[in-house]
Amino acid sequence: GVVVYRTTVRPRVDMASTKVEFYKGAFDDATLMKLKIYERYLRAWLPVPLSGRMKVSEAAIYDLFCGPGQDAEGNDGSPLRAVSAVRYHHEQIADSLVSLR
Repeated sequence: GVVVYRTTVRPRVDMASTKVEFYKGAFDDATLMKLKIYERYLRAWLPVPLSGRMKVSEAAIYDLFCGPGQDAEGNDGSPLRAVSAVRYHHEQIADSLVSLR
């Protein structure tokens, strides 16, 4: 499954260094809600490939547009929420024949 969501956070561009800084500020309420949904989705979805019913040997989580991990207020972003979901199922992952990347 692929999770696609839009955010209202716009990147801030420092023209002197052309460095893009997405989360120098705090996540807005909509972004925080989307992040909660994303983590809940992962927690609900991870047991499916790990159960062996899908007959897969490997599962992977890709988050190609993740930020640095936290916003300026310390709220976890999508990469840390994915780690949280994996840790939630760590025993099932250890007992599974499926490799999780």
